[in-house]
Amino acid sequence: MRIVVAVLLSLMAAAPAAAQESAAFGEVEFVPAEGTTLTFGERSYAGTLRMSVAPDGLVLVEDVGIDGYLSGIREVPLSWHEEALAAQVVAARTYLAWTLDRGRSADGVKYGYDICATTSCQVYAGVGVVRGPDGDRWAEAIERTTGEVLLYEGKPAQAMYHSTSGGRTEPIEDIFDSTPKPYLVGAESPGEQSPFVDWSYEIPAYVFVEALREVGSGVGSTLVDVEVVDQEIFGGLWAVRVESSTGVTEFTVNRIRSIMNSHGPRRYPGLLPGARPGGGRYPQAVLSYRYDITYTPPPGGQIARFGMFPETDLPIEGTLLFEGKGWGHHVGMSQYGALALAEAGEAYPDVLAHFYGGLTPTQSSDALPDVVTVGLAWGRDDIALSADGPVDVVTDGFATASGPGIWLASFNDEGDIALVAPDRILDERLSRLIAAFPLL
Repeated sequence: MRIVVAVLLSLMAAAPAAAQESAAFGEVEFVPAEGTTLTFGERSYAGTLRMSVAPDGLVLVEDVGIDGYLSGIREVPLSWHEEALAAQVVAARTYLAWTLDRGRSADGVKYGYDICATTSCQVYAGVGVVRGPDGDRWAEAIERTTGEVLLYEGKPAQAMYHSTSGGRTEPIEDIFDSTPKPYLVGAESPGEQSPFVDWSYEIPAYVFVEALREVGSGVGSTLVDVEVVDQEIFGGLWAVRVESSTGVTEFTVNRIRSIMNSHGPRRYPGLLPGARPGGGRYPQAVLSYRYDITYTPPPGGQIARFGMFPETDLPIEGTLLFEGKGWGHHVGMSQYGALALAEAGEAYPDVLAHFYGGLTPTQSSDALPDVVTVGLAWGRDDIALSADGPVDVVTDGFATASGPGIWLASFNDEGDIALVAPDRILDERLSRLIAAFPLL
């Protein structure tokens, strides 16, 4: 057995540093020392990072204090007016409190997090936000509004927000399948200096048809007409009627937006997102839920046919003109609207009251816990973490100290985390192994 260990040591010494030591664990915790940051992808974190295993792969979450979490929110330019920044902090803190109050989502339960780090929740980018340009202004806004949230009937409000309304926000029930809320009733939002107040572009009709057909929508290969149906209240747009060779199929504007944003750019990256009039492309194929679609048939009134079978394809095709207002879901605070109000002299409590039905910030010591768990990644085959300083690594309850280096983790066939440590702790861990089995 000593020969086997000697051969193992020899092979590991000759191996690349990143692959010198591997072991399998059920959970791994990385606790950075003061001043150490852990980098995953392009973002760095100062809280405790934990890896675990779910049925579909590796999960990475961060346990971070509330101010640390807010410091990493990246939703607006930090060069904006200080009152707009303060309004954004209170909205973000309130949205976090509302999320925690209602309990974890299905994915949160599955992957062990309170709130995710993407646009599906709030965009959280770690410590790089306050350490970057104008980060001190964001930190000041957090400190200035410490503990402040928006409450409705004593509980955190659903403080939704979005980039640009295009002139008016909308009641929540007009956009989502939701119970009406007296603080999400819609408000005027004049003066938005956003590049997405109005947007439009034209695409070949087959791009739209094939995106719908790919999701099994029942739309036929022959497009006859497209119509967006207006809602009576507030002029919101709520349905898209697509007439094709299989009849009329009706979609919510939300469903069309989801299909076009997910399937359009993947299938037709040269056409979607659409081209902006001044050059470049829009950030999404369909930017909001307020849009209209105009179908122009092929020249001469011919009906274009599309599909997988050559006999249904014609060389002449119609076009679709998408025209819309704003970027985002139009519910709650318009961020560009908040900026316009701030620049007009409104203080952040008045900005928030304007967009949230009169709600103003309230100190609430029990609205949030001390620590929140943020979902950073899940369903991953592998994860690489880099530490720029000392870190304690806890593997299934066993702690060992490490210096700077890269940790590589993968999801093995046994459902464990296969972890490869930096070479600088190799000798220590092998010494522990040999000490634990002196007869080898």
